[in-house]
Amino acid sequence: MKTDLLPTYHFAHLVDDHFMRTTHVTRGEEWMSSVPIHIELFKALDFEIPVYCHFPVIMKLDDGKRRKLSKRKDDEASVDYFLERGYPIEGFLEYLMTLANSNFEEWRIQNPFKNIFDFKLSFEKMSLDGALFDIDKIKSISKERLAYMDAEKFAKNALEYAKKYDDNLKAIIELNYNYFKDIISIERNTEKPRKDYEKYSDILSIINFMYDEYYLKMLAYGLQFNERFSVDVLIDILEEYRENNGLELSQEEWFANMKEMAISRGFAARGKDFKKNPDLYIGTVGDYAGILRLGTCGKKNTPNFYSVLVILGVDRVVERINKTIDYLKNN
Repeated sequence: MKTDLLPTYHFAHLVDDHFMRTTHVTRGEEWMSSVPIHIELFKALDFEIPVYCHFPVIMKLDDGKRRKLSKRKDDEASVDYFLERGYPIEGFLEYLMTLANSNFEEWRIQNPFKNIFDFKLSFEKMSLDGALFDIDKIKSISKERLAYMDAEKFAKNALEYAKKYDDNLKAIIELNYNYFKDIISIERNTEKPRKDYEKYSDILSIINFMYDEYYLKMLAYGLQFNERFSVDVLIDILEEYRENNGLELSQEEWFANMKEMAISRGFAARGKDFKKNPDLYIGTVGDYAGILRLGTCGKKNTPNFYSVLVILGVDRVVERINKTIDYLKNN
């Protein structure tokens, strides 16, 4: 017994493991020296001895020196650190698997859609060296897992996260669950899905423009159009697109229609044409699309622009263009 009358780990763990029918005990290498004591205790109580596996601890660089990742010193040593920031559980577990087995990453490349538990974990494939904690790798893996996650699971997980940690995200999801699911489904079920989201806490800042409340705030703060284009040119382009947005067309036809309108206004079809002869053009088709994107979304970077416009719908696209035109005329 310790002074607080609680049993020591040496005694408590063997009682706990016996009655839970634990077959394998996995723990850090710092406990290896205690194995003889534990084996003697198991024998004394006539309990079946489990298999003990001792792993090297996860290390961290601190002022250029390696040390053990510490629960007392390092926030990221706590699972709560990742849950509160919205990292997907699947991504975090997968990162731990890359530390546990050297052949896991090769298996994942060959099986991008399989469940992590389909992988056969092997004690023989575990490294004897303490791995360095790598937050960038966790971020990269999390992006992969969120990209390959089906839309329904993604939406449900996002809502569960938002209920605990983000009232603003919760509000927009519950406002229209199916609309939210349409947004996060953009280019999801493809061979190479979009990798827009690193963690659930990223969602709102990426898709907020899809909600009129946030779009109007962006408009109020001001839109930063390319200074190469005069206000009259910007208004003409937006007015033209308002009357001929092509949203009833397929994506390929829509782009061809937009490209044709851009070329007719003096924009170069290809960036290299503009770069070679900048005096012959007022910009590129990309510049033209950027004007439309900023005028309808309030920001320069969005998920697939065509998909965004289709989800917004013709009426809201036209309404936003009108508001942007009013903004240009009055600022």
